[in-house]
Amino acid sequence: MALTEDRVKEVGRRILASITGEPSLVNTNDDAGVARVGDLYILLKIDGYDAKSSLYPWCTLGDLGFRAITSAVSDIVAKGARPLFYAFSIGLEPSLALDEVEMLLRGIGEAIRFYGGELLNADTNISDVVWIDVAVVAVSSSPPITRRGVLPGSRLLLPKLGLPYICYYAHYVKREKVCRQEPACSTCCRPLTNPRIPEVLERYRHCIRSSMDISDTLSETLYELAELNQLVIRIDAAPGDLLRREAAEFIRREGLDPLKVLASTYEEYLPILVVDPGCVRELLKELRNIGLEYMDAGHAEEGAPAVLVGEVPLPTARWSDVETLLHTQ
Repeated sequence: MALTEDRVKEVGRRILASITGEPSLVNTNDDAGVARVGDLYILLKIDGYDAKSSLYPWCTLGDLGFRAITSAVSDIVAKGARPLFYAFSIGLEPSLALDEVEMLLRGIGEAIRFYGGELLNADTNISDVVWIDVAVVAVSSSPPITRRGVLPGSRLLLPKLGLPYICYYAHYVKREKVCRQEPACSTCCRPLTNPRIPEVLERYRHCIRSSMDISDTLSETLYELAELNQLVIRIDAAPGDLLRREAAEFIRREGLDPLKVLASTYEEYLPILVVDPGCVRELLKELRNIGLEYMDAGHAEEGAPAVLVGEVPLPTARWSDVETLLHTQ
């Protein structure tokens, strides 16, 4: 049986919990670890990529470095925290040219400058494949938002989605080596989260029940929220209405199913927000003010864990399945 990320997580949680105990503030499957220090909450996140499964052929090693920082920061942002300090470790193939290494490091530095904070430590290794691990230390004055806490009647706020799926389809389905669909190409090479999200989430912390960033597929993210909270998550909006204009136009040209595209889009790096109904209007306004297009897309209700679009189950789509396939080819 092939080694999968899910199997590793299952074993890891069991073993580590038996040795160190469960974390006191967040569950082991949450976005970041948290410790309270005085009146502040200190968060720690580590995330990693390898070039084989993460670098589109039209992207550069500089893009890989930038994207790795974004991935780690996105989890911090979803908690409502601000990044303070960074450390990274990189694996470099012996055949790389020095200017390629410089490109990778430049991408890391550009992302840190964009999100704010200070680089404290770095480590280099020679490896059979290019990889990067990023650690971020962050701070919040309010209790970090967890993945649990959803109540029946809570509203589901989703950003407009779909650009990363264009890249996925172009490369993994059509086997294209050149991306011709802007702004999707740029978005996939250097995805961004919005560094102003924590200030909005802090102002509305009292009515935000749960938050989780969309790094794996939207399907995985919503099903995990449903399972953790033992509730039904029902999307009320039509799938096409939740897609970015460019994504909607692309799937019409390609004859794709909007529901499947919605389920499969990944690496959006913006948080799903589950909130009390009373603050939906003002929170959507605040998110628009920082340049984000969110929708009141659905709600949570009592029932066995499920994710429904109207009355239809959201298709299951897992990025880890694609990643496992790539490493076994």
